[in-house]
Amino acid sequence: MTVITNRRHYLDESIPVGAFEDGKPMVVDGVKIIGVETSKGRRKSLKKRFINYLSFSFMALKIGLSLDRPDVIITGTPRLIVPLTGLLLGKYHRSFTVLEIRDLYPETAVALKKIKNRSIISVWERWENFLRKRFDHIVAVVPYIRNALITKRFNPEKITTITNGYDLDNDDKQPLPEDLEEFFNTHKNRFIVLYAGGMGYGNNLLTILQAANLCPERKDTIFVFFGNGEQRAFYERYVEKNQLENCFFFPLQPRIVINEVFRRCSALTQAFFDTEFHKCIFTNKIFEYHGAAKPIIFAGRGDTADLIKKAKSGLVVEPENANQLADAVRYLATHPDKGKKMGKDGKEYITKHYLREKVFEKWDRITSLAGSSAS
Repeated sequence: MTVITNRRHYLDESIPVGAFEDGKPMVVDGVKIIGVETSKGRRKSLKKRFINYLSFSFMALKIGLSLDRPDVIITGTPRLIVPLTGLLLGKYHRSFTVLEIRDLYPETAVALKKIKNRSIISVWERWENFLRKRFDHIVAVVPYIRNALITKRFNPEKITTITNGYDLDNDDKQPLPEDLEEFFNTHKNRFIVLYAGGMGYGNNLLTILQAANLCPERKDTIFVFFGNGEQRAFYERYVEKNQLENCFFFPLQPRIVINEVFRRCSALTQAFFDTEFHKCIFTNKIFEYHGAAKPIIFAGRGDTADLIKKAKSGLVVEPENANQLADAVRYLATHPDKGKKMGKDGKEYITKHYLREKVFEKWDRITSLAGSSAS
């Protein structure tokens, strides 16, 4: 397997992905990872994001044309012209093409209020559908996306839902960096509510901060935030302005560290905005939240809410409702046995239905279609 990816990390561009050593691509467990150099600042504006995708698409096409013929070409996280690169490579190599859709566009940009011009939205939507229909198969990472495509009259037999999954390697205990170890030792007797991940426009950390602002009477409860993004400075200013002494921010952490951090906390939280787009978000961290065997507080609707309700792994409240979120925090802080049961049930559910091995089995079935189509 060969992976062609953006060399700039999607949250922190200073972190290289697929770095070359001695002029050769990185190889991990037999997988060759080729990091493509792209323009900077894609998270700062739509214009810079488009330029970044354009530069990636051109370089990925150039590299892909030089490779030996692949049996299957999978194009992930589609953005404007990236799917076109996958289709061109598929045409050139005569390979089976798969489009993995993690976000629906232009719906995502509209929901995040990044674009409002109806003419542009209409043209963009027709362009996306034009490309999607030319792939041999589509993989939707959440059920909502598959249903949305079917309503657009896509053939349901050519769409498979393959969600993210949980890796049992995350269960391995890891030592924390000295500063984090000291922090958690200092607050080990307090109820710790955690958010980890992107701090951009897709997540609604403001509701979590507002809930923290409603909990000053609980001196034993603190809120911790791990991650980076365009909105982090705004959230930090909110904490400073409102003098929230119960909120603490930490930088992005490696996966092996953050999974250990999850286990040191009392409850894990995520909050979305009240839009159609946010109903179809199924982030990696929601599976890792479950794997940590901690109760989850989720403010939102859609596929994530459905998962938590089925797993009985936490409390679901209305999106953008800080009062309900604060009430959920108070409930778990005063009912530790209930929270422990939720964490246990969530871990059992995720290991039964969403192990990474089950994800691989589904991908095996998709890639086996390449052989049948060739014959």
